[in-house]
Amino acid sequence: MSDQTTTSDRQYVIELQTYLRRLAQTNSQIPLINVDGIFGPETAAAVTAFQTVSGLAPTGQVDLDTWNAIVLAYRRVTHDTAPPCPISPFPAPHYVIRVGDEGELVTVLQIMLDVIARPFSNIPSPAIIGRYDQQTEETVRSLQNAAEFPLTGEVDQNTWNMLAQTYNIFCGESC
Repeated sequence: MSDQTTTSDRQYVIELQTYLRRLAQTNSQIPLINVDGIFGPETAAAVTAFQTVSGLAPTGQVDLDTWNAIVLAYRRVTHDTAPPCPISPFPAPHYVIRVGDEGELVTVLQIMLDVIARPFSNIPSPAIIGRYDQQTEETVRSLQNAAEFPLTGEVDQNTWNMLAQTYNIFCGESC
């Protein structure tokens, strides 16, 4: 980096190097470079390699077309490898799901309960009907008992969180 290179220039080079480094992790034709904020021979070589694999003129310089292609490729790679977005259907900290409730939230709860109950012969699997019935309450009580929670048969935030964590453990293995 020369004495005339500004801090903002260095930040742009760091951003470029970060993108190129990530792209190199998924494409062995692009050399893996260090992120140091200096546009030196290694960075120029990575740019040239990227341009070559992307069908751009291999100049080693970052013009607008090259920059746009690098950003687009980086976004594709990070999007493709990002975990799926989680959902948070539990409506509020003080909300309680109980016998008689109906709707999508109860359906989600019953799906979680069904997945959790599958590997255990002592935990009944509820019907997935979208209505919090006695069978659903029995499954909730069984899981509350196993987790040493108060046996309310109702799903408050604490019970929901325990069920969601347990579902995530079992879903990775059985879904």
